[in-house]
Amino acid sequence: MSVSKATKDLYKNTLLSLAKARPLSRITLKDILDCSQTAKQTFYNHFADKYTLINYVLYDFVEGIEKTRAMRSYQGVLSVLNFTKENSYFFSAMVKNDNPCNFPEFYYRWCVDYYTGALHKEYGLKAISPAIKIAIDFYCHGAVGIYIDWIQSGMVEAEELIAETIINSRPEALAFYFPIDDSRGCSS
Repeated sequence: MSVSKATKDLYKNTLLSLAKARPLSRITLKDILDCSQTAKQTFYNHFADKYTLINYVLYDFVEGIEKTRAMRSYQGVLSVLNFTKENSYFFSAMVKNDNPCNFPEFYYRWCVDYYTGALHKEYGLKAISPAIKIAIDFYCHGAVGIYIDWIQSGMVEAEELIAETIINSRPEALAFYFPIDDSRGCSS
């Protein structure tokens, strides 16, 4: 891991830790610097402001999902939900309407790009049929909607139920391209 990545991850972990104790809107740069025991210039060498740090946290989150192919298995979706619950204060702040980062739209767009990109990369499809585009759009709206609703409702439903619901909501048109990677027993 590069020094730059390690420093960015220090700030990411600091922000996630601070978000457990106070609302994200009340976390200041001074709080981040005090907790991480770093200088202001070090922060500015990596981020323009708190919101660029928040965006980094979100991109790191979806990058982890992409690397592990978490959206393709029950266990993967469950791990995303567990991470979300462990960092519930951060994600609860992310789904509020007054958040300038617009996490629901960001996550939906990423989800569509993820599945579309996978079809191009893994199957070499130059063009995606309208039916598959609609299926991807439908699935991403549904999966992200279930996820966001779960966060907004205080994450009271069991993660296992939400993971199974997300996996089982996948349209049949996507089953060939995105089979479930594990033997969890979720129907496709």
